[in-house]
Formats: sequence, structure tokens, C-alpha cells
Amino acid sequence: RDDAVQAWEAAIGATVIHYVNEVLADMDAKEAGADYSYLDHAKHFSELKGFALGLQFNPRSPLGDADFAAFHAAVGDRPALDVATFTEYRAALTTARDLLAGAYGFSAADAEAF
Repeated sequence: RDDAVQAWEAAIGATVIHYVNEVLADMDAKEAGADYSYLDHAKHFSELKGFALGLQFNPRSPLGDADFAAFHAAVGDRPALDVATFTEYRAALTTARDLLAGAYGFSAADAEAF
């Protein structure tokens, strides 16, 4: 049971990391003037936030209360949409991604590829 719960939570953690990467890609597209979609950007952020909020319900989570709070402080309540704020927000999202990767034992290379 414990192994199944931990594996399920790790899968959710990986999903959150995937959506962090999607938001980062959306920001890259907007900066480059490429095929940027506001709808995709909003969807990816809402998926990131929704799945991440679910990580609070496992009392044996490897993501402790302080890390959970730090993650959500870095991610914020809404995505950065102004290109002028992307550098700071990109650093915050990368920090949040690294925090999850460390908690769930994912390598940095894997976390960047999710």
C-alpha cells in the first residue's frame, strides 16, 4: 500500500513538472514571437496548479509542508504573461521544478524532459 501511494504521488509530481515545463515553453514561444497561444498558456498553468495542490493530502509525502509552501510561493497564483517579468518568473519556476525533482528523486535531466 505504501509503495503504491508513493508511486502514485511520484506520478502526480512528474505531471506537475511536465506542466511547469509546458508553461516555460509557452513563455519561450511568446518571447520568440512564435506560435504563442494564451489559451494553452492558461491551460498549462491551471493544470500545473491543480495537480500541485493535490500534493498536500498525503501525510507521508516526501514533499514536506515547508517545501509545499515554497513550491506554491514560487509558482504563484497566476502565470506571468508580461515578457518583461519572464526572467524572474522563469527562475522561480525552475526553482519550483528542482524542488519537486529533489523531493521525488527525479534527476535534473529527467525533470527537464518531462
